[in-house]
Amino acid sequence: MENGVKPIWVFDGKPPDLKSKELDKRTELKKDAEEKKEEAIASGDWEQAKKMAGRSIKITPEMMADAKLLVKLLGCPVIEAPGEAEAQCAVLVKNGLAFATASEDMDSLTFGTNYLLRGFNSKKEPITQIHLKELLEGFEMNMDEFIDLCIMCGCDYTHSIGGVGPVKAFKYITDHKNIENVLEIIRESNEDESKKQKF
Repeated sequence: MENGVKPIWVFDGKPPDLKSKELDKRTELKKDAEEKKEEAIASGDWEQAKKMAGRSIKITPEMMADAKLLVKLLGCPVIEAPGEAEAQCAVLVKNGLAFATASEDMDSLTFGTNYLLRGFNSKKEPITQIHLKELLEGFEMNMDEFIDLCIMCGCDYTHSIGGVGPVKAFKYITDHKNIENVLEIIRESNEDESKKQKF
């Protein structure tokens, strides 16, 4: 704000049903972290207790309401998205109502934000600006191919394919153009008894 930038704070709304497995997994991780925190406190390991406390924080509706009020009192607009905040941010940017989405979540790009700003959580590293158009040109992909690449690299809505990391996913999409074709290739590979690697 000191530099003349007016941030728009966008809060998540109801998560999509497709994300329920990921949210269940996160709840389990928080529960596990809470148990480890209690064990660390009991053993006097304050460093571990602090680390686990950071992983077990639960945001209450009251905390969310306080955050929204604080942002409004600072003079910034607040939007509650109907679903994912990154999707709402991408719409604001695509419609020219904002310049970029500031998030650590790469989903912002798959939702089509023109610019993604990353690194606001780090005081040591500079902010990184990713321009979606340049990224697609550099990857020599269209938007559908890029979305399929991101799904194959791992996302909140489905599990990834064992044995396929980012490099292999990039090659598959470059060669076969969409995830359906890639899955067919993988299915054929898994059925081939002469192949050692199974996906």
